[in-house]
Amino acid sequence: MPRFRSNPLRGSVSQNFSSRSRGRTSPPIFTLGWRLALLVGSAAMLLLLGTWLWHSGWPERQADRLANASLRMTKKARFALKDITVKGRKYTSKKEILDALSVSAGMPILAIDLDAAHTRLTQLPWIESVSIKRQLPDTLAVRLTEREPMARWQNGGQITVIDRKGAPLTIAKPEDFASLLLVVGPDAPKETEALLTALKDFPSIRQVLKAAVRVGERRWNLHLQPGMIARLPEDGMAAALKRLAYLIQEQKVLERNIVAIDLRQTDRFFIEPGNPASVSITGESHP
Repeated sequence: MPRFRSNPLRGSVSQNFSSRSRGRTSPPIFTLGWRLALLVGSAAMLLLLGTWLWHSGWPERQADRLANASLRMTKKARFALKDITVKGRKYTSKKEILDALSVSAGMPILAIDLDAAHTRLTQLPWIESVSIKRQLPDTLAVRLTEREPMARWQNGGQITVIDRKGAPLTIAKPEDFASLLLVVGPDAPKETEALLTALKDFPSIRQVLKAAVRVGERRWNLHLQPGMIARLPEDGMAAALKRLAYLIQEQKVLERNIVAIDLRQTDRFFIEPGNPASVSITGESHP
């Protein structure tokens, strides 16, 4: 039989590896130890560079430059202070507020330190609380809550205006608040608000009340026009005020020659007439 020679097929693929290269690998350029050493060295160099830059002040200078550039850009974009609105101002002067804010027209509104301005405003004598907000693009809004004068307090021969918390308002002149009730006694400031709250229900008493004096740091004596004293009890003040209002409105005790009414007992009251020769009159407590 004829023999056929086996010719290689066209396009056959042969491996491009020589037998001598089998089983061999290229030696690594850096060993693991070298790589770790390079990593540690690079980190150390970066740390040293960062420390030097920090102590030289370079980051801070760059941050300041960026901040100033940003503020200049906002000002060019019309984010500059143009107006200040203030609500709640009654006793604090405009100058005091402007000085505390420490701002000027045309300055970048984003450059205003609101926290510092808030601190300075709360240090003003009339200010109880304050709120400051930016109203972009050009307005600063300030809302004040001022301390409210409550009464004039006489203690040791000195008269001082006190607020709703009983704290002295040293900046307030007593002669400017002559319409406020005069209270007397060392502990009067802390008890005055309760007295004034109780008197709201009895306008007939409040209209003729000249002064309220604390007795023994326990109770009040009310000095009424034209010259009568109402002695209130230590407890049950509201009920005693109700009886006093009845005597003023219905019995017209202020128009009679009476110097004092003692309301310290719950079931009766005692009237002291103006004529010392007269006998004191007692009456049953009226509801």
